[in-house]
Amino acid sequence: MELFEHYLMLAKRLNYSQARQPLSVRTLANELSCTERNAKLLVQKMQKRGWIEWRPGKGRGHVSYIRLLADYDAVVIAEAKKRASEQSLDAAIQLVQTYSRSHASSRSFIDSILNSINLEQIEQEDHLRFPTYRGVCALDPATIHRRTENHLMSHLFNQLVKYDPKNGCYIPDLAHYWETDTTNTKWTFYLRKNIFFHNGQPCTAVEVGASFLRHTEKSPYYWGIQHLHRLSALSPYTVEFCFSKPTPHFLAFAASLGGAIVYKDEMTSFPIGTGPFSLSDHSSKRLRLQAFPRYFSTRPHLDAVTMYIFPALYDNEPETAFLAANQLNFYHYPYVEKEEHHFQQQHSMDIGCKLLSLNKKHGLCANDTRLREALFHFLDPHSMIQDIGGTRSIPADRVFAQGQSVLTTRNRLKGQASLLKSNYHGEELQLYSYTGAGNERDAGWIEQTLKAEGISVRLHLLPYHELQQLDLEQKADLLLGEQLGYDDKVYGYFSLFFDRHRFLYSHVGTDDLEKAKRLWHQELKTETLLASLQTIETSLCQAHYLLPLYRLKQFALYPEYVKNVALNAYGWVDYTTIWLKRGKS
Repeated sequence: MELFEHYLMLAKRLNYSQARQPLSVRTLANELSCTERNAKLLVQKMQKRGWIEWRPGKGRGHVSYIRLLADYDAVVIAEAKKRASEQSLDAAIQLVQTYSRSHASSRSFIDSILNSINLEQIEQEDHLRFPTYRGVCALDPATIHRRTENHLMSHLFNQLVKYDPKNGCYIPDLAHYWETDTTNTKWTFYLRKNIFFHNGQPCTAVEVGASFLRHTEKSPYYWGIQHLHRLSALSPYTVEFCFSKPTPHFLAFAASLGGAIVYKDEMTSFPIGTGPFSLSDHSSKRLRLQAFPRYFSTRPHLDAVTMYIFPALYDNEPETAFLAANQLNFYHYPYVEKEEHHFQQQHSMDIGCKLLSLNKKHGLCANDTRLREALFHFLDPHSMIQDIGGTRSIPADRVFAQGQSVLTTRNRLKGQASLLKSNYHGEELQLYSYTGAGNERDAGWIEQTLKAEGISVRLHLLPYHELQQLDLEQKADLLLGEQLGYDDKVYGYFSLFFDRHRFLYSHVGTDDLEKAKRLWHQELKTETLLASLQTIETSLCQAHYLLPLYRLKQFALYPEYVKNVALNAYGWVDYTTIWLKRGKS
């Protein structure tokens, strides 16, 4: 154990107080797990460093006194900087992750380390680094559908086709050409050649077929292949999908992460794709992406991207909080002191929203129109945004940020009148959500707001994967979560209704699902299709089974030498476009 670790143990024993405290040599030795002789030697070394003041007791029975002189955080920062220079930046940040004591100190540590070390002398890579508040689940589209994971998976995998938001159409990706028959039941895709997975294996029709067939009923994307009755590799580079029902909008699904082509290798737990980055490290402490040198399209300018996991951090903060602290919300190569550079900013508004769904199939809300009206009027997004703050920016008047408002203005008095006319008599409403993404604060606000109006709510906040295992149709009166937004509006609406990891699927009525399914199998122009899907959404919102709450303000703050920054639909920075300008101007 190193000297600084002994000091940190001692500081913890003294409750980090800098007041003079009695401490015998025997007790000190026990606390430091060493002999009394070694304890005295350690004390001498700490005194020389100026970390402590030690007054030994003279004679038998006389008490020794100790006082901390060095700030705990300062000792950790100094050691972290030393490790960054002598070992690696990862070693320094791992130390911070192990010993940081608070949210504020974690940010201070990271900011200090990443902006005071000459990293250009330590490593030659263009390496983007930043802290984040939560770990990342297994990056497999067949098991997860969540904002952060989707963002990262979009850099790991390719699909047969991709959606071009500028022109509103689908364009080639792994497939260079495709065709469908007149009944829209058979789709054939022709693959590019010489495309390789991150493990060096070639991408062929066999891997494409296996990727789609991985979507079992538990997958969030099962709906896209539910009526697939045959999938054939006609040749190494030709794959055919045959459906039992017309599937005219299959390209919308194929371009989504549900259509991600994944190589299943039993030798590794890491997901393997063909994308511009590969996953080189994934633990509870960090996640690292490396540029894939054999990527078939344009190679990223960055060499690596690393996320450091700090559970004490919270990601739902406004950009003013970062500016006030002179901090960035993602980190970079600090070629010069950041004060010499002007901050650049980019903002966007979330396409999707935070959403509360009310159970249409079972429980108190299912058949009580007045109770749903009361909940609608009490849960005013304007008040929610004002009370909680963070990146909660504007009220959501419908699920996606498009089209006209479908909701009336909230009115507390109307809510109270509706509650009196309802069948509610003090029963406890069950609200379920998953931890993270601001759900703890949102759920707490909902609970307190409804409690003030005489409505009792019990909160159930569970890890994402645990929540997905529950029968939410039977258990949950209210479900709180995010509805992600997408560039492809058609896919966004079908995902809203069909995705089994999105909460609406557990609450929406069978009649609504049947309407959406008929549209999935019906060939319509995009404008007509969207209007029909929005009609279903409007009906659910006006009946108060869907309560859109707010949209997040998405932002990036960065120094001027970080170039070509772009925010994607998930509100994250697209790593495939960034480059770092070297040298001083």
